[in-house]
Amino acid sequence: MAASNERTGRAHPLESKKVRARRRAKGLGRTPSAVAASGGGGAGLTFQETALAAGVGALGANALSQTAEYLAVTQNLAAQVQQLTQTVAHVLERQKQFEAAQIQQ
Repeated sequence: MAASNERTGRAHPLESKKVRARRRAKGLGRTPSAVAASGGGGAGLTFQETALAAGVGALGANALSQTAEYLAVTQNLAAQVQQLTQTVAHVLERQKQFEAAQIQQ
């Protein structure tokens, strides 16, 4: 039972505070990026480490998705500005033609 508790990281009910503190200290310093860099596939990670790694991954995916959405909106706005610029140029050209026709009369 003790070996099973050790493998799964569960504290034994009779475990002393010193022993529990030493066991917990062994897991400190393990960040999701360090685990990923070492090629760890999740084996031996605590629930908190796994949840943190999943959260970091989700935030990264969300940031990427929002960046792609921002880029699409920006491209759409750029196309609209270009279209408006062409429309204004056309209106100004027509106004010049109208003024020139008025002067000739």
